[in-house]
Amino acid sequence: MVNSTWSFTITHHQKDNSWASTDISADSFPRYFTDTGGDRVNAAKIRIIAVDGQYIQSNVNSKPQIKHNDRVRIVATDGAGGTYNRVFDVIKIIPIKSKTEGVMVELELLGIERWLQKCNYSTRVFAQTPLGIFNDLVNTYLSNRSGTDSPIIDLSG
Repeated sequence: MVNSTWSFTITHHQKDNSWASTDISADSFPRYFTDTGGDRVNAAKIRIIAVDGQYIQSNVNSKPQIKHNDRVRIVATDGAGGTYNRVFDVIKIIPIKSKTEGVMVELELLGIERWLQKCNYSTRVFAQTPLGIFNDLVNTYLSNRSGTDSPIIDLSG
């Protein structure tokens, strides 16, 4: 039997406001989200009710404006003990206005692991462990990091 008792918590983190977080669960609903676990980047798409332009413009109805490269965390539970918890970068913001749904904004999101895929890395790896290769890749990424848009990866864990 399939359990359909899903619950979602969706949190917006503002890059321009020291990553301040706002729970936007009441106004939003996910369209899809992935958990690839492979060489593909996780992706998600959510729609947000944007009455009077909230989330599209700043300080409308005390809601934050969502901008490119802000972060969104989706936490989902399936009612049977399974959980999904991922953080995504906002890649595309699409305002939608229709007669049936009203004003909405659709966010296209990619997992923050996308930053490592933008790193050009090539080396010979004779007799190295996967952890050693990963540490070398991250160190290469950190030394070539451009600007403040790309996140810092901490290897302390």
